[in-house]
Amino acid sequence: MGLFSPASRWHDESHDLFADSVRRFFSAELEPRMKRHLSAGVADRAFWTIAGEAGIMGGSVPEIYGGSGGNLGFDSIALYEQARIGDTSWGFGIQSIVTHYVL
Repeated sequence: MGLFSPASRWHDESHDLFADSVRRFFSAELEPRMKRHLSAGVADRAFWTIAGEAGIMGGSVPEIYGGSGGNLGFDSIALYEQARIGDTSWGFGIQSIVTHYVL
């Protein structure tokens, strides 16, 4: 079963487009780095930078603070796609929690 179901009321076409974009980004940028990140115990700074530039981070952060201004669904999609490829090397989940405390 996927993240979206026919009964999902929280998502629209923009979420589908974002999910496709995140999936392609993770395939090209995260999957090749996963082993190195796990070995180092931390995702490299360059990955954080390109993930931010790609709009993966801050999906539910207001635009005035540098986010995308979307709803929590965008952060959920990024986490879902990370889990879909079996990655445990990137700390996206904790950064998205901390980001909302800072907000």
